[in-house]
Amino acid sequence: MLSIVFGYGQDNDSDKKDTYFYTPEFLVGKTMPANSSFPNSNPETALFVGLGKNNFKNPNEWASWLYNPKTGVYLGVTDFGNTEKLGRSYTLMPYIEFNFSKWGLRKLNVTVGMGGAYLDTQYHPEINEFNRAISTKVTWACRFFAHYDISSGRSMTLKVGGGISHLSNGHARLPNQGLNSLLLSIASRINFNPERTVDHQLFSKKIFDRTQQYYFSLRTGIGQQTFLETEENNKKKEVYSAVFSGGKIYNKVLKVGVGFTYRFYEHYYDYIKENELTEYIDAPYKNATNFNVFIGAELLLSHVGLELQMGYNVYNPFYKEHWLLDKKKELNWYYKIKKAVSGRLGLKLYALNTNKSPKNNIFISATINSNFGQADFNELSFGYVHRFSLNKRE
Repeated sequence: MLSIVFGYGQDNDSDKKDTYFYTPEFLVGKTMPANSSFPNSNPETALFVGLGKNNFKNPNEWASWLYNPKTGVYLGVTDFGNTEKLGRSYTLMPYIEFNFSKWGLRKLNVTVGMGGAYLDTQYHPEINEFNRAISTKVTWACRFFAHYDISSGRSMTLKVGGGISHLSNGHARLPNQGLNSLLLSIASRINFNPERTVDHQLFSKKIFDRTQQYYFSLRTGIGQQTFLETEENNKKKEVYSAVFSGGKIYNKVLKVGVGFTYRFYEHYYDYIKENELTEYIDAPYKNATNFNVFIGAELLLSHVGLELQMGYNVYNPFYKEHWLLDKKKELNWYYKIKKAVSGRLGLKLYALNTNKSPKNNIFISATINSNFGQADFNELSFGYVHRFSLNKRE
């Protein structure tokens, strides 16, 4: 799992266990303006500490097929360069670090993280009206970084790199332009047990059979969305979803599939009814619905899944009105793309270890849903997965 459990002391089988490490990291960069008249800021600075685990001896197949990535959790504080108007954020973020040793790039690694953050300063219509980036205290936090090891040993590895970070409340309240930062990083990975640390350059990949397995999945979700930046419509209302999907699981690790989604937007329905909009009032329930087809991929890491979906909105009639009310712009090419393209990103927690290929499994997931990259709503889902027979493949 992506969480870290520490247990130290004498162990007769210590040579069979993976080792843990911590990673102090200093970052410097710049917060991108979220809107016109965005407050001026000095360089952004951040201090993070990662608590992680090597997975060289992890018996689960995902560790071998992904070439033994490191997993862990980040704790960090960020100063956005203007404490009065932008403030600071405090982050808790699970992460996974991929290496490229298979391709001979032993010193290069990429880290992907997704979690949450607390902001001590937000948008306020009277005292902080030009910071339209975030209007809630709690947000999603994501990061994508590449690092290069400039020196390494059993005790410590020094690395430099850079990447992007993103904060968004997922449309839980407006405005929500998001905080996006470009950052440079210097970090040091320090091993707790240097004498037990495996040298990844000498490590031999475990050999497992290549497998495939068909599956289908059912999911129901309840999301929360705000609609417009007015007192009444900036309150959270529900988005209800029902989803069917199916596809293949490769090597017990990569889950690839297609599916169909039905959604009902409570905000859309109430707005149609309350304003008796001529174009929609004859069928308010129908016009507040959305039908979507999608393709998706998921990394299965024992009890945890990292999910990404891209979809096409086959039917989404009220989005046109939403665009005109929110943007107050014409129905241009950008509107057409946003109406058509949907996305979904988040984390799943499975009841049973996916590495064991259980025939039946259930999960809970937390995701952010979007229209062409812009947040639409946050969602909590519950689902069921059925797997068919596991087969070897050439």
